[in-house]
Amino acid sequence: MRNLQDLIELENADSALSFRERPYGKGEQAELLCDVIALANAATTGPRFLCLGVSDKADFERTFPGVSRRVWNWTKEVLPRLIEQAIEPQLTVSMEEVTVGEALVGVICLDACNDQPYLFSRRVSSLIPPGSGWIRRDTKQRPLLRKDLQRIFAAKFRTSEASTDIRVGFPGRVPREEITLRVLSLDALPSVLAAGRLVKMQDARRLSKAVLGRTDTRIARLVHAQVSNEAQAYQSHGTTSLKKMLRQIPQEHESADEHYRFETRTHKLNLLISNLTDLALSNVVLVLKIPRVEGVGVVERVHAAPGEQASPPEHYPLVDSGPQVITVQAGGISVPKRATVNAFREPLRLYLREPGAGKTIPVVYSLHGRGLSAPIRGTLRIYVIQSEPAARRA
Repeated sequence: MRNLQDLIELENADSALSFRERPYGKGEQAELLCDVIALANAATTGPRFLCLGVSDKADFERTFPGVSRRVWNWTKEVLPRLIEQAIEPQLTVSMEEVTVGEALVGVICLDACNDQPYLFSRRVSSLIPPGSGWIRRDTKQRPLLRKDLQRIFAAKFRTSEASTDIRVGFPGRVPREEITLRVLSLDALPSVLAAGRLVKMQDARRLSKAVLGRTDTRIARLVHAQVSNEAQAYQSHGTTSLKKMLRQIPQEHESADEHYRFETRTHKLNLLISNLTDLALSNVVLVLKIPRVEGVGVVERVHAAPGEQASPPEHYPLVDSGPQVITVQAGGISVPKRATVNAFREPLRLYLREPGAGKTIPVVYSLHGRGLSAPIRGTLRIYVIQSEPAARRA
């Protein structure tokens, strides 16, 4: 996804980008739906954006009157329901917001819209009956015509043919459309383990004092040997010192915790792009759309172990975590003819926690690039299963 701040401030309106100075009122729901469906049917690739609170008049400098928080919250609540009730097939929409100066700009984001044509499933006004649609071209929009439908279905046919020779999938002998992954629990978080060792040392001091009437260095040494790394020399600590060390643990282990959460306990996931044609593909861009589901997430950067250096940021895919959809993008991919390559220079880090167990995660992909007459689109699936019990892993 393009950077929203740059998109709002710098880019010109086109088939995939629309600006509107004021938000839609409660009596303008039909107009709102027409603007959304027109963007969805535009003859373009990739996501589309409708920005509210931006004045973009010809021959005038772009200004940002913004939208009120109350009206934007109403739009975020109402629009997904309107789309679900009035537009078919299903259209994925997410709501983002950007602050420009003092102004709040609301952004309605549509996904790659890979199931055109989008039509109204019910009457949305006296002039817009069921089965009708709209389309945007450059900065203008109009009702969907027969010639538009012919173009859309011709593109679908070309894409269907191309997809048999160009495939995207999970690693295997051939790219696979499905994969099963286990939940990776956080049962050995460094800060938690460190805190547990200190608590045991505190308990040993209390026990020896209760039994002997005083602390005993021998007991403290014995407990230290049991709970600490053998290479770590014993140091005597009083109760106050141990309490202070406990308070400092979250900060001292922050980097180690992040590495454990987002590196050690993640699935290193790559995808394959298989090109069975006799033409090489260059400058290919792969875009993934993953729904936001509790217990499932994508790490936005590589977290190196403490004291180590992470791989260059440009090697890792671009990850944009929206409130409803996670967008992953990797560009500059070259696929020689009759060859299969990894999509990512640095594998994607996918984390799966307990709330995600038993769920099926759809991964909608689109492949764009030179040598493709039309984008290659499809859906992969991740089946999430419960992790092994801790005793068995040990």
